Amino acid sequence: TEFHLPCLEKEVFHCKLMIQQDSEDTPHITDRPVPVGHYLSPLQHKHGEVISPYYAYLDPVNSAKHFEHLIDNFESVGLFKDTDPPELVSWIIQYPDGCMGHFYTLEKYRGQGCGSAVLSEMCKNVKSSRNIPVLDTFSLYIEFYKKFGFVEIGDCITIACRFG
Repeated sequence: TEFHLPCLEKEVFHCKLMIQQDSEDTPHITDRPVPVGHYLSPLQHKHGEVISPYYAYLDPVNSAKHFEHLIDNFESVGLFKDTDPPELVSWIIQYPDGCMGHFYTLEKYRGQGCGSAVLSEMCKNVKSSRNIPVLDTFSLYIEFYKKFGFVEIGDCITIACRFG
């Protein structure tokens, strides 16, 4: 699905581009356990509306459609708390260019290995298709990604538009 809406307002984000390199000094990315009482699964179309509110820079009307499109067409991983109904607590989505992004863990689940499990699974999936894990991130998160063998390879600029 293509969107042909005028960009009413745009925000520019300066990011770092990082790539994962395996080495003996770095914990192996695929060895991160899934926390007890949780399970990993690809995201489903319906999760677009669930994750959309966590990205304030996107247009609230069209952001759910944006995420639904990514989920329907590209690799994604979600970590769910095994409750009835299951609660989505962490996720990551691959962009059309193959870069990983929109990585998020609900605040109350941070520091419990939830994000680590999601990132581990996504990197394993990317590697299984003979690709190298690449992501773009804000400077604030660089140290987290370095724990997983990611190194900076450059700067990038992301432009987010509010459509109307």
